[in-house]
Amino acid sequence: MAASAPTSYYRLAVFSVFVPPLRDRSGDIALLAEHFVKRFCQREEKKARKLDAKALQLLHAYDYPGNVRELENVLSYAVVSSRGELLTIADMPPSFLRSVSRYRDRIAAASGEAPAAADPTALLSNQPIETLAEMERKHILRALSAADGNKSAAASTLGISRMTLYRKLTEYNLAEGEE
Repeated sequence: MAASAPTSYYRLAVFSVFVPPLRDRSGDIALLAEHFVKRFCQREEKKARKLDAKALQLLHAYDYPGNVRELENVLSYAVVSSRGELLTIADMPPSFLRSVSRYRDRIAAASGEAPAAADPTALLSNQPIETLAEMERKHILRALSAADGNKSAAASTLGISRMTLYRKLTEYNLAEGEE
């Protein structure tokens, strides 16, 4: 078989588009965040959620070395982990909160607070802590929902046996269809 001639890509260099990094387009953050939250709520079949003011301030304070994709990943995590109607700082990924804590001065300037008070991880300490049993119960319900009620598939997703799942369902008084 004869080798084919090399393909020329000279036409790709005719027209260049420069898109500045997200850190230079802070005005786009709110619009992109709204778009991503809406998209992820549809994907996860959750009611439409909004970002609270402090979470939006936090998003604006960050430099996004990963650009738009990093913002997208942060909001995907936030939607999946959210429990209420509002997406709060508590819903943000821990790695993002650790990274953004380096920008305390910028967060403080945006919110009018002292830099020490602008630590996003400190804001998490005000959130109620769920018991391990309640977290496990919710996790089981999510797995059952994702498996459309199929207990064998849910048990497989959870990495437990079907008998263990049945025992947990009894332990948490989870009747058919209960949430």
